[in-house]
Amino acid sequence: MLTVSMKRKLSDPALMTVISCCLCTQARATDLGRVWVDKPIGKEVRAEIQEEGVRSVFTSKAADEHVFDDPKLFPKLWHASLCLEERNLGNLQGLAANYPKLGSLTIRQSSPLSLKASAFLGKLAHLRALELCCRVENPALLQDSLSPEIEQLEIVNSNLAEQDKLTITLPRLRELTIENGKLSPSFLKNLDAPKLDRLCLFGVNLESAGLMELKRFSHLRQLNLAGSTLNNVDYADLRSLGRITIIDPANRLYSE
Repeated sequence: MLTVSMKRKLSDPALMTVISCCLCTQARATDLGRVWVDKPIGKEVRAEIQEEGVRSVFTSKAADEHVFDDPKLFPKLWHASLCLEERNLGNLQGLAANYPKLGSLTIRQSSPLSLKASAFLGKLAHLRALELCCRVENPALLQDSLSPEIEQLEIVNSNLAEQDKLTITLPRLRELTIENGKLSPSFLKNLDAPKLDRLCLFGVNLESAGLMELKRFSHLRQLNLAGSTLNNVDYADLRSLGRITIIDPANRLYSE
């Protein structure tokens, strides 16, 4: 079965606000229709998909690696979610070749993101939102694969934030989520994101040194530490960050 689901907006026809599970990330996306592809797309449904004006595509179950091979199938495509490990590479290749203006992407898999996949990711130069739910085969090369247009970045179950020498430059990044992974103070020190204003560290281990690196982000206004472990950190350390709203590991809210 291939399911097409439409979601209409009550206000602002162009933008949708989605509050993530960490309660601090807002992701905006055009979203007039969603389609879940759970098998190879046959001719009988192609006209229906094009008529619906699909904005978001989610792969699941028995979808093949050719979902995005036709550049005319999803003329209004904004978001793609790749959740089939054995098919993700082929579908990422299709996106890079046929939908280079894609605005939002989710990649979920248990194996590391390969060098070839990273290269395809680098061709999506207009991405504004990226959710990367996997480890990366060679984190040092990832910088070349990240669009400078990215405003929202979510890193889940990944090895990126534990890197000591990885430098990431994202001049437009406003919202960063790091979930269920190690966090090196050097990662925050080497992160060049002058517009960062929302940071969610969910389920990570954070040292005082790492917390102090947050002072570099002069636009930071919201910090969510729910479910995280703070080592050698006390309330005074949190207060020293200045006028920002903080949710601590126990889900207590602090706001100046």
